[in-house]
Amino acid sequence: MKSILKSLITATLIAVIFFCGVQWIDDWMVRESRQALENELRQAAEHCYAVEGRYPPDLDYLEDHYGIRLQNRSFSVEYRRVAPDRMPEITVRRQKGGAWA
Repeated sequence: MKSILKSLITATLIAVIFFCGVQWIDDWMVRESRQALENELRQAAEHCYAVEGRYPPDLDYLEDHYGIRLQNRSFSVEYRRVAPDRMPEITVRRQKGGAWA
Protein backbone atom coordinates (compact mmCIF):
# COMPACT_ATOMS: atom_id res chain seq x y z
CA MET A 1 0.00 0.00 0.00
CA LYS A 2 2.86 2.38 0.83
CA SER A 3 4.56 1.79 -2.53
CA ILE A 4 1.29 2.50 -4.40
CA LEU A 5 0.90 5.79 -2.52
CA LYS A 6 4.52 6.74 -3.30
CA SER A 7 3.97 5.90 -6.97
CA LEU A 8 0.81 8.03 -7.11
CA ILE A 9 2.53 10.97 -5.44
CA THR A 10 5.52 10.64 -7.79
CA ALA A 11 3.26 10.43 -10.86
CA THR A 12 1.29 13.46 -9.68
CA LEU A 13 4.47 15.47 -9.11
CA ILE A 14 5.79 14.53 -12.56
CA ALA A 15 2.47 15.56 -14.16
CA VAL A 16 2.44 18.89 -12.30
CA ILE A 17 6.04 19.65 -13.26
CA PHE A 18 5.33 18.69 -16.87
CA PHE A 19 2.24 20.91 -17.16
CA CYS A 20 3.98 23.83 -15.43
CA GLY A 21 6.87 23.46 -17.89
CA VAL A 22 4.50 23.41 -20.85
CA GLN A 23 2.77 26.55 -19.55
CA TRP A 24 6.09 28.30 -19.03
CA ILE A 25 7.22 27.43 -22.58
CA ASP A 26 3.88 28.63 -23.99
CA ASP A 27 4.14 31.95 -22.12
CA TRP A 28 7.74 32.38 -23.31
CA MET A 29 6.73 31.71 -26.93
CA VAL A 30 3.94 34.29 -26.73
CA ARG A 31 6.31 36.91 -25.28
CA GLU A 32 8.94 36.23 -27.93
CA SER A 33 6.39 36.28 -30.77
CA ARG A 34 4.86 39.52 -29.54
CA GLN A 35 8.29 41.14 -29.27
CA ALA A 36 9.29 39.90 -32.73
CA LEU A 37 6.12 41.34 -34.30
CA GLU A 38 6.63 44.66 -32.53
CA ASN A 39 10.25 44.81 -33.73
CA GLU A 40 9.18 43.92 -37.27
CA LEU A 41 6.62 46.74 -37.29
CA ARG A 42 9.09 49.28 -35.90
CA GLN A 43 11.76 48.30 -38.42
CA ALA A 44 9.27 48.57 -41.30
CA ALA A 45 8.17 52.01 -40.08
CA GLU A 46 11.79 53.14 -39.79
CA HIS A 47 12.54 51.77 -43.25
CA CYS A 48 9.57 53.69 -44.63
CA TYR A 49 10.88 56.87 -43.00
CA ALA A 50 14.34 56.31 -44.45
CA VAL A 51 12.98 55.71 -47.95
CA GLU A 52 10.06 58.12 -48.09
CA GLY A 53 10.93 60.77 -45.50
CA ARG A 54 7.78 60.11 -43.48
CA TYR A 55 6.41 57.37 -41.28
CA PRO A 56 3.60 55.20 -42.65
CA PRO A 57 0.11 56.64 -42.10
CA ASP A 58 -1.36 53.32 -40.90
CA LEU A 59 -0.90 49.56 -40.72
CA ASP A 60 -2.55 49.03 -44.11
CA TYR A 61 0.21 51.11 -45.68
CA LEU A 62 2.85 48.87 -44.09
CA GLU A 63 1.03 45.79 -45.35
CA ASP A 64 0.63 47.14 -48.87
CA HIS A 65 4.12 48.61 -49.33
CA TYR A 66 6.49 46.89 -46.90
CA GLY A 67 5.45 43.24 -46.82
CA ILE A 68 4.04 43.18 -43.30
CA ARG A 69 1.39 40.48 -42.86
CA LEU A 70 -0.96 40.77 -39.89
CA GLN A 71 -3.67 38.25 -40.81
CA ASN A 72 -3.77 34.98 -38.90
CA ARG A 73 -1.74 36.36 -36.00
CA SER A 74 -2.66 35.92 -32.37
CA PHE A 75 -2.04 39.56 -31.61
CA SER A 76 -3.87 42.84 -31.98
CA VAL A 77 -1.86 45.87 -33.02
CA GLU A 78 -2.48 49.48 -32.08
CA TYR A 79 -0.77 51.87 -34.45
CA ARG A 80 -1.04 55.55 -33.66
CA ARG A 81 0.71 58.06 -35.87
CA VAL A 82 1.57 61.21 -33.97
CA ALA A 83 3.02 63.20 -36.88
CA PRO A 84 4.54 62.36 -40.28
CA ASP A 85 8.06 62.96 -38.94
CA ARG A 86 7.66 61.23 -35.55
CA MET A 87 7.87 57.51 -34.84
CA PRO A 88 4.35 56.11 -34.46
CA GLU A 89 3.24 54.53 -31.21
CA ILE A 90 3.05 50.78 -31.79
CA THR A 91 1.49 48.47 -29.21
CA VAL A 92 1.13 44.73 -29.72
CA ARG A 93 -1.18 42.75 -27.43
CA ARG A 94 -2.26 39.14 -27.23
CA GLN A 95 -5.75 38.69 -28.70
CA LYS A 96 -8.43 37.05 -26.64
CA GLY A 97 -9.47 33.80 -28.26
CA GLY A 98 -6.30 33.67 -30.38
CA ALA A 99 -4.28 30.55 -31.02
CA TRP A 100 -2.47 30.91 -27.70
CA ALA A 101 -5.17 32.57 -25.65
